[in-house]
Amino acid sequence: MSRTYYNVNKSKYSFDYENQVWVIEGKYQRCEHPESMDCKCYGKEHAGEKATITVHCH
Repeated sequence: MSRTYYNVNKSKYSFDYENQVWVIEGKYQRCEHPESMDCKCYGKEHAGEKATITVHCH
């Protein structure tokens, strides 16, 4: 799966549009949903993992 995120300054913060998750300093961030919601967001399941920058970044 391609993990692409877009931002002018990728070293600070970006958004991965494919997975709908924020990336801060190259790592996926946990979603802001309450625990009681039991969401299956990409950010909740992959928080702290390194995001891969691909050639598709703008």
